[in-house]
Amino acid sequence: MRRNGTLLVLEYLEPIPSPLEAFKRAGPAAGQVITKCSQSGLLALAFDDGPYQYTSTLMNTLNQAGAKATFFVTGTLYGCIHNQAAAVKAAYNSGHQIASHTWSHPSNFGSLSASAVTQEMQKLE
Repeated sequence: MRRNGTLLVLEYLEPIPSPLEAFKRAGPAAGQVITKCSQSGLLALAFDDGPYQYTSTLMNTLNQAGAKATFFVTGTLYGCIHNQAAAVKAAYNSGHQIASHTWSHPSNFGSLSASAVTQEMQKLE
């Protein structure tokens, strides 16, 4: 691992067996709440409830500007996430952070049992 300006560069000497393994190695621990930028003077961009038909266009615009964002994705809010898998993979491969907004984005999230919340999170993984 090395720092290149403000960009953290992760180097792997061996192939990663699965995308889930890459997430485990590259990002904060699953379930870790991030409440502020790690460096002063930065702005955190977050886009919620995708992926959607505009995800690729938005990602390309950010890439052209040299900006990175966090994309909070759901499994089924705007159709099945599997239909937008290429956009999600491209965003991740471009250095954007992919985060969970649960599988079905239930409107009663606060009243779900711990087991139901776990299922919502794990289904999206």
